[in-house]
Amino acid sequence: MAEHIPTMQASYKALVKGITSLDFGNKTPCILYLTTEKAFPLLVDSAGETLIAASRFGQGKVVILPNKEYLTMPSFLPFLQNAVTWLKPPSVPEVGVQSSFASLAKFLTSKAHKVQTSDTFNKSYGVYCTHADDKSQELVAFIKNGGGLLIAGQPDPTAATNDADVFEAYSGNKITGVTGIQFSKLQSKAGVYPFTENIPLYILKVNETIIAPHMNSLRKDAYNSEVKSTANSSPLFVYGSHSFPLFQTKDGGNFVAGAMYGRGRVLVISHKDLLTFPEFKSFPEKALDWLDGGRKGKVGFTDNMSHLRDININLSKVEKPIKIPNLDPSLSVICCDAYTEQDTDKILEFVAEGGGLLVNGHAWTWIVNNTKKNPLTDLPANKILWNMGIIIPGGSVKVSDYEPMNSKDFSSYYNFLSILKLLERFTKKEDTKIFNSTHVSWYPIISLDFNSLLKMSQENNLQIRCIFDLINKIFSNLDVPNLPININNKNACLLHLQTLYYNQYATEEESKPEWMKITPIPPNSPVENVLIDGNNKGKCDWV
Repeated sequence: MAEHIPTMQASYKALVKGITSLDFGNKTPCILYLTTEKAFPLLVDSAGETLIAASRFGQGKVVILPNKEYLTMPSFLPFLQNAVTWLKPPSVPEVGVQSSFASLAKFLTSKAHKVQTSDTFNKSYGVYCTHADDKSQELVAFIKNGGGLLIAGQPDPTAATNDADVFEAYSGNKITGVTGIQFSKLQSKAGVYPFTENIPLYILKVNETIIAPHMNSLRKDAYNSEVKSTANSSPLFVYGSHSFPLFQTKDGGNFVAGAMYGRGRVLVISHKDLLTFPEFKSFPEKALDWLDGGRKGKVGFTDNMSHLRDININLSKVEKPIKIPNLDPSLSVICCDAYTEQDTDKILEFVAEGGGLLVNGHAWTWIVNNTKKNPLTDLPANKILWNMGIIIPGGSVKVSDYEPMNSKDFSSYYNFLSILKLLERFTKKEDTKIFNSTHVSWYPIISLDFNSLLKMSQENNLQIRCIFDLINKIFSNLDVPNLPININNKNACLLHLQTLYYNQYATEEESKPEWMKITPIPPNSPVENVLIDGNNKGKCDWV
């Protein structure tokens, strides 16, 4: 896992070698979504939206362009030459080009590639260049087994489908989705876009259009009653662009959350017995059906999940117990606990290809028994989940504080990334009322999650690095001396978060962000006793 960003950086350098920019002419690109930790942007527009991306899956690689016209545009040819060279496995030199791209085949031949054009895919190729309307069922296996895929296209922007439908049903996404890159209906602008020296940081935001239908489906017709259990659960740290809360306490603590990962789905329930609570008796069947994603496969339970085998589900679908390294092809859902070491790569691959994953358990018992380990990185479940935008940290929330989630306003549900985007708009003065009293009341959870984030490495995960970039933009916009402070208001929240950040990084010169150099507030000032009588005659004093 630690090699992700260094490997991406080396790949990026190879892909953009000798090229400073790309001219898109008058052909409009669509925006690409990145949904796994292995996907990375090669080119972003001025708003930070991803236009060209690459990824690895299994033993193979992909490069994805947002319009099929780019495969024949002269301005793209040097980049396409780099892409094919990077994609090509050393032992299989032949490059297949879909016959509608004859000019690309001619160019690659002139660059000494062994090229064959064809209307159909052939698994003997080392690299295959095609369009996103290609419905070849073998392409996913081709990539997984070591092939390289160069694919370009975009969904019809005028079609009467929304982005959620495109995410699931567009032919290109059925191929590229497993690699963590998805085509969208949203479009950027044609123009000339520069390559950066290093992998560009892309804009990170919660993709509400994609995840809202899944949230609504899982919450439908249930869970409005009071929860009488006295159980405590771990508050889930939900921070991904495609992760979302499902059950939430009044102060914003999530104890059930979901995520989209590649072509698959994930559900995390941070209390071992929650699915057996009478208040949630209708949820298990609904959850497993959602995780199945219409595949109508079997549900596999690992050894330590026996407590869930007796819940109200169709037992004909249950396979028990299962061994992760040797998964039965008929399985569509895996259920495992949070504490047992699993084959992380095998599970990530299973989910990316369309499988469902249910993770069940809290962190605090594990923490008591593993005092010298960091639960954010060492808890077995977190080794899998942090790639999906969810973490099971320490701490606890009372399940009895559950608050029914009936609103269609996404901002009323707590996702850490959503909160950061609200704070960004607030500090940029785009909307000074957007961070409201409900959000302020979530501050204890926000603070807990912020502390968790500060303990996570930026070097292992590009999404985490993008979140830190967003935080630095927020604090760069913050005019500290001119902030009006009242107890429990949004400015006090911001200052407290900034102090936490300062205490973490002020003494680390190499990783200190630019705003911290400009605003050199000592992180450990000596304690001073100050007498305040409340009789200041001026407009405002800053203490």
